Amino acid sequence: MAWVRAVALVGLLLVLAPMAAVADQPAASPALTVTSSKTPDGIRYDIVVEPAAAEGLWVDPGAKFDVVGVSGLTETNTGERRVYRWDGSSAVTTLTLEYTVTNSHAVSGGPEYTKTDEWVLGPVPSLEVTWQEDGEEHTLRPFEQRDSGVTIATDGPGVVGKRYALLGPYDQYQRTTGGETIRLVIPRGAETAADPTHILDAVSESSASLDIGHARGTVLLFALPDPARRGGESFLRMRELWVHADSRLDTPNNVWLHEYVHTRQSFTLAPEMQWLREASAEYYGARLAEKQGLVSEHEAQQFVTKSGYEDAVLAEPASWDDRAVPYTKGMRTLAALDERIQTATDGERSLADVFTRLNEYDGTVTYEVFEQTVESVAGESMDEWLWRQVYEREPPKPLTTPWLMHQAREAATPLGLASESGNAPIFVGVGVVALGLTGGLLRRR
Repeated sequence: MAWVRAVALVGLLLVLAPMAAVADQPAASPALTVTSSKTPDGIRYDIVVEPAAAEGLWVDPGAKFDVVGVSGLTETNTGERRVYRWDGSSAVTTLTLEYTVTNSHAVSGGPEYTKTDEWVLGPVPSLEVTWQEDGEEHTLRPFEQRDSGVTIATDGPGVVGKRYALLGPYDQYQRTTGGETIRLVIPRGAETAADPTHILDAVSESSASLDIGHARGTVLLFALPDPARRGGESFLRMRELWVHADSRLDTPNNVWLHEYVHTRQSFTLAPEMQWLREASAEYYGARLAEKQGLVSEHEAQQFVTKSGYEDAVLAEPASWDDRAVPYTKGMRTLAALDERIQTATDGERSLADVFTRLNEYDGTVTYEVFEQTVESVAGESMDEWLWRQVYEREPPKPLTTPWLMHQAREAATPLGLASESGNAPIFVGVGVVALGLTGGLLRRR
């Protein structure tokens, strides 16, 4: 049964928790106001900057938007990027940006936005304001930093994040678990396949279960009805995502939890390890669903060990006939690896401990780093077996009871299985094969 939102939270001004500044801001930093509004074709941003005591000032609106209005600024040629320089005399400068939302999905492999007559989900500009003062240069990214002197407003109801903006009437559900706040935002009048409070329950319980030291700040989750495509999408570093409102909770193929797992990753992968992102999102999405009782253990185990794409080589995306290879063969490989690690350590450690160390690794995770990390966690080399799974066409063969030892430990510890040192893992996932960028676009279909 679908549920209709009953609680309305409409705001003209949205202020999110500030992030660390790019550079120390001087006391007399420019005042900046950005007002977003819905247009018939998409979304509009009116930017007003008061240079104050700046000796020089430049505004970089980013590449996505059309500049439809400018005052007190002059466009300069800086190669591929458009930068607008303050004329040095205007007390107030303005820049107006517009973006057309077409409802054509996956345009050029980029992020997907959507609109109706009542609301629009559109991009937030990667706006940068740079100025000189007392011979020093300072840079401000207002949507990410929300420092003093920065006002982010909406002309009418709406929510503006760091990468997504939903403009139009909406309902909001919010919960804080530990150090993390989950905000579920749904366009007014839209229906979800599950009660929104149950969605919030599932994501919040996942936040608590993945007690891994990385759940801080706010996760902004949009539930979108048609004409949004099925599946979901997220930006890693910004901890923002959307999921189609028809997505179910009572399935191991759980898009809500899959997309949430995206927000908890914190490492960069080499090309031969790209499969690991999607595979781990699928694996731990199913594990979280099983832990919460949304699906049975049998259903989850059948899902993570399903066969398919046997001829694909995980380390060679060119060999994939379908982008679902990491979701299927990659996930099955992780299920087998998880069980092998548990067997080798008598249940004391698991794949989760591998992700803990990968998350702590300062560098790009290559196959060699991955294999050495597995060996360190398991206490024995698994390179011969692991190489065959990643570089050859051998189908992984999980053992018979992959979660029995997990369950013994989970009676006393959250899913994530804190290691002996007290650290805990970060689980990662993506939807589209990206290049391991922690701030990149991830897509789940």
